[in-house]
Amino acid sequence: MYRLAHLAIRRPVAALVTALVIVAALTAIGLGVSSSLSPSITTVPGTESSHAQHLADAHFGPSVLVPILLEGPSAQLDRQGPALVRALGRRPDTRVLSAWDSGATGRQLRPRPTAATIVASVAATEKDMVKNGQAQIDALVAKTISGPVHASVTGQPSIDRAMKDQSIATTRRAVAITLPILFVVLLLLLRAPVAAAGLTALAAGTAFSALGLTALLGRVTEVDAISVLLGTLTGLVMGVGFGFMFYRRWREALGTGCSHSDAARAASEALETTGRAVLIGGTALVVGNLVAAAVGPTAVLSSLFLTPTLCNLLAIGAAVVVMPAALVLLGARAQALSFGAPHVLTAGWNRLAGGGAIVIRDAVVVGALATGLLLLLAIPLLSLKTGPPSARYLPPDDPARVSYERVATVMGPGWPTPYNIVVVSENRPITDPALLRRFDTFQARLAKDPRVASVVGPGSFAATSRQLNALPTGLAASTKLLKGGKRDLGTLQRGLGQATSGVRQLRSGLLSAASGAGRLQGGSATAQT
Repeated sequence: MYRLAHLAIRRPVAALVTALVIVAALTAIGLGVSSSLSPSITTVPGTESSHAQHLADAHFGPSVLVPILLEGPSAQLDRQGPALVRALGRRPDTRVLSAWDSGATGRQLRPRPTAATIVASVAATEKDMVKNGQAQIDALVAKTISGPVHASVTGQPSIDRAMKDQSIATTRRAVAITLPILFVVLLLLLRAPVAAAGLTALAAGTAFSALGLTALLGRVTEVDAISVLLGTLTGLVMGVGFGFMFYRRWREALGTGCSHSDAARAASEALETTGRAVLIGGTALVVGNLVAAAVGPTAVLSSLFLTPTLCNLLAIGAAVVVMPAALVLLGARAQALSFGAPHVLTAGWNRLAGGGAIVIRDAVVVGALATGLLLLLAIPLLSLKTGPPSARYLPPDDPARVSYERVATVMGPGWPTPYNIVVVSENRPITDPALLRRFDTFQARLAKDPRVASVVGPGSFAATSRQLNALPTGLAASTKLLKGGKRDLGTLQRGLGQATSGVRQLRSGLLSAASGAGRLQGGSATAQT
């Protein structure tokens, strides 16, 4: 990069054009950063949750639960709810548990006549659900359910999608708000509008390019949505910080010079001093981030360090390659429209930090006081609450948070993101009666826990298995009946043959009787005459 910096000083136009093309390309790529992000899965390898996830995926495949709460008049619920159950059931990757199922489970999912819950189990990974599956289910619900019935769709994929979109929107909004404030601050510090605008543009280009780098990184590894914010802020802060340092040193080296050669000479001097410091300090930050990324327990957590690492490299390149080229082209024009600092501010600063001032005279005391002030400002960090992604991090009016809180209010706090317990038997079938009885006992104990609203599991099959115990005896009796059935069927066949012969004789006798009745009627008519 040091050679690139010298080349940029010799060929400033080519360097700036190349930088603008790179920034434009990365900014365009950054517009699609949303599709490159992964959900915030914090399962750490080697833990119980990781082991359970591995067992569940190995025996059942990936599965994600999507609770859907329907609220409305009872008659409308019973009309639209089953229609939605059928529509979800037609999806090849979806199994459905609903309030219209028979048994205790169906009753648990219908807490009151005007509210019913459908739980869709989708055979997909959480990443696939965040990318496509959740949007498909949302569209299916919107197509099937209409007023006066209202649907609230929640689940972890819904929250992850909302947090991802919110993170990207917040990042872009933060950059849009920060850039004007940054320009004003630089203007007050430098009192040179052109230089302040150039440093602000450098910071903006670094920040927008960071979005593109994050999008590219997300295509080769898992990247959390938080990385977008971290990477953009890192690019913004490091870009303006390194650029500001280089500019101040260049301005001192330029002195009263105003020609192109003077600007190039000052840029070379600044590169030999401040440029080297930026390269050394930036490299130290990059190495520290790489070490943190290497020891990260998950790919998502590692991405929180990889993204700032790439943005640090981007900021270093902007400061020691792009900044010298821009200053060589601008030359003395970088100080155009400059203005002096107000006398009040200048006098106050000189009394505070000038030669022989208190900051210089009592540096140890002032440093201790400043450190104590920083520690006081850091006290709120003690109340920082950490944990997995939750709907409480979303704005109160966000649709995903509204649905989450509505399901939690109607069904209970655990329904939006229920727990899964995976049980594996190593030496006998899972349907073994003894195992089912143990499941039944464990499930009943869970259901009695005051913190548990309801439990759905294989324990309910224990009673059914006791009824099935009578099946072998019934089948044995049926076998004996079938063995004697062949002989009895032969007797029945012979009896039916005799009955057929008797029917023929009866039919012949009936015909003779009918003929005799006709003759008797004719004789009665003759006798009457």
